[in-house]
Amino acid sequence: MSLYVRLLVEGTLDEMVLRRVLSHYREIQVDACFGKQGKSFIEQRIDKFNQAANRFPHIGLVDLDQEVCPSALIRRLLPHGIDEQFILRVAIREIESWLIADRDNLSAYLGVAANKLPIYPENEPNPKEAIVSACRSSKNKTIREGIVPQAQTGSKIGPAYVTLLENFALTQWDVTKARQQANSLNRAMNAIQRFIDQPR
Repeated sequence: MSLYVRLLVEGTLDEMVLRRVLSHYREIQVDACFGKQGKSFIEQRIDKFNQAANRFPHIGLVDLDQEVCPSALIRRLLPHGIDEQFILRVAIREIESWLIADRDNLSAYLGVAANKLPIYPENEPNPKEAIVSACRSSKNKTIREGIVPQAQTGSKIGPAYVTLLENFALTQWDVTKARQQANSLNRAMNAIQRFIDQPR
């Protein structure tokens, strides 16, 4: 029997990563995806999504960024508790950590040596910058020009950064490998499985 859920994410890359994770669970079907307007959007409206989960299951995903720990972040976002049908997970420290956790496939996709990417991505203070830095030496011009920002723009990422990483997430990312190197991903997948296994 299918279990329909609604997603709540910071951006489109997070959505593609979460959809890829959920593709490992044949019971899960995504009904809709909300957010995609940054973390502040979620912070301002999370109470409403928590209330809505009482009527329709929700899976939320946010970055830890520079906050102390996932449980403290969740308590800050939902100080009065979380609905039992709302799975809220935290990527340490950014969603890119989960992609870097499949280091061999990501390095091949980016056209860089594997040692250019962190072995322990959740220990990396800025996973996004780690990817950009690695791509400065990419042999692939499309990757180099798409992911590395041009100095004059003042941007931290290149013009095709999100599109290229979304493509990797959907086509080449090995979630099973990644969960072995990213504990927050592994914990998220365990939480999803426990939710599926709940009697209804």
